[in-house]
Amino acid sequence: KMKKIAFLLILSVLLSFSMSVVASAEEYGVTPRYSNFNYSHQYFSIENDVAIANIYVTGTPNVTLRTTVNVTIEKRALLGLWWKEEASWTSSSTDLNPSFTFTKEVKNGTYRCNFEITVEGSGGSADVITDQITAAN
Repeated sequence: KMKKIAFLLILSVLLSFSMSVVASAEEYGVTPRYSNFNYSHQYFSIENDVAIANIYVTGTPNVTLRTTVNVTIEKRALLGLWWKEEASWTSSSTDLNPSFTFTKEVKNGTYRCNFEITVEGSGGSADVITDQITAAN
């Protein structure tokens, strides 16, 4: 009987080592640390046939110097295999907490917005954030 208990105990320990725990950082809202700003958030939506791209940046006082954004809106084309550029914008600001809004009238279809946000400052080399959000009209 003792051998059976020992065997089960060893088997349990071995099985516990072979089990892997998967955790996602997204569950806990972990955000990367940037050198030149605190936070950015990008939104893309289509409302009443208007595509709206918004970018909000929270800078770091005495660090953030300039924020530059490049935004491109593309429409899904040719059986969804390709994307056709519909509009693009580039803008920059020296505000500490800049926000950018771009709008474009669109027809029915699926659109995606590509964001490239570059934040320069005294904290080191520029931080570059890229994001892509898809929305349908």
